[in-house]
Amino acid sequence: MDNHPFKMPFTPVTNYVTIVFLLMVLVGMWINDDTRISLITGIVFLGMVMISFYAFGIGKKHV
Repeated sequence: MDNHPFKMPFTPVTNYVTIVFLLMVLVGMWINDDTRISLITGIVFLGMVMISFYAFGIGKKHV
């Protein structure tokens, strides 16, 4: 990857800044009464997807 033509400037720092920004958006959604239900619904949906992924063995190779 050292010779890759499309490098992100400030590579390790920009990843952490983006994660902090997304966490701030989630906190803002929790504070706002109008978007709190969407946040909770999204978290529940992601939890259901994760549970079904492991429960049904999706992605595992069956030989």
